[in-house]
Amino acid sequence: MSNQAIYQMAVAAIAESSIQAVAITIGYSRPALSRYMSGSYGAGVEKIEEAIKRHYDVRNCPFLTKQVDIHYCTTKSTAARPIKSGGVREAHWLACQSCPNNQGAHHDPL
Repeated sequence: MSNQAIYQMAVAAIAESSIQAVAITIGYSRPALSRYMSGSYGAGVEKIEEAIKRHYDVRNCPFLTKQVDIHYCTTKSTAARPIKSGGVREAHWLACQSCPNNQGAHHDPL
């Protein structure tokens, strides 16, 4: 059974380019991605879905005012507070703590 949100990420990515391009991006063969998309992927779908999510789950970062992938977003929001006070890194970290993309505040922003 596939995760519907991740499946829709794949649908959108394929619509923007091609199934071959998406397969190359996620590191799978075109036939493997085709089988996943048709619901006939023989193996468990967890690994291919993780590859799709890693490459196509993007968020709008209000601090950077651009799209970032989920790995970047999570890494920034869960990092320890920067030691140097008053810098750009600290401002970014503070913004992450109250960001709507942060699925749960991991640090006390004070």
